[in-house]
Amino acid sequence: MPQEQGNNRRENGTYRPGHSGNPGGRPKGRKSLYTRVRARLDRSLPDGRTIADLVAEVIVREALKGNWRALKEIFDREDGAIPRQAKDPNQLSIAELLELAGDDIEDRGSDDR
Repeated sequence: MPQEQGNNRRENGTYRPGHSGNPGGRPKGRKSLYTRVRARLDRSLPDGRTIADLVAEVIVREALKGNWRALKEIFDREDGAIPRQAKDPNQLSIAELLELAGDDIEDRGSDDR
């Protein structure tokens, strides 16, 4: 059985309003790492660009140089990361392969044959 949480929980196991399982957690008012990073990325530079603009330029420049990680980052942000498959790709049926290929197969048309 989990460690006793004192009087923080109701009989059904949920926490009482105003209580949590981590009473020593992040203090109220303290900003998360995401919030602090986002604030720095949004800072404006004298030329009107933001730091986020500069980061994007570097990523694109690196992708154009052939940096695979930079290119993958662009694709993941633009199209969404490719979901990991739980199934062994060598064990997929033709129908499953076509479904995974989706629009890529349809976009080819008859000109590519």
